[in-house]
Amino acid sequence: MQQQSRPAVEFLEGTRAILPLVVAVIPIGLVFGAVSVTKGLSALEATLMSALVFAGGSQFVAMDIWTHPASWRALALAALLVNVRHMLMGASIATKMTSFRGVRKYVAMLFLADEIWAVAEFKAGRSKLTPVWFAGVAAPFYAV
Repeated sequence: MQQQSRPAVEFLEGTRAILPLVVAVIPIGLVFGAVSVTKGLSALEATLMSALVFAGGSQFVAMDIWTHPASWRALALAALLVNVRHMLMGASIATKMTSFRGVRKYVAMLFLADEIWAVAEFKAGRSKLTPVWFAGVAAPFYAV
């Protein structure tokens, strides 16, 4: 049997670390889909919102205040207020991303969610965070 390369092993370790939380957010995604339909969004619009916003709390708040036409200022303010905690999470995890070079740290921050932050903080307490491991955490969580 051929041994996997170190990056592949790291990626799979990240995926294994987030897998229980990936399973846990599936029902939340289904609920968001149902709520978005009641507000008149198409399946494509709901999918695009999930892909572009990637902040479950903001998405639910947006659906709560959604009107036709949407008030973009109100939606943006609500998203900012709900997600201000990401600044603190980002500041805490950034100090542990010493192996992230250049733009990689900033790209990783775009995929920061409560669950990803918690798993990364736990990992950072035991060993070094790497971009490949973080990608293994973020990719399946983002996909769900």
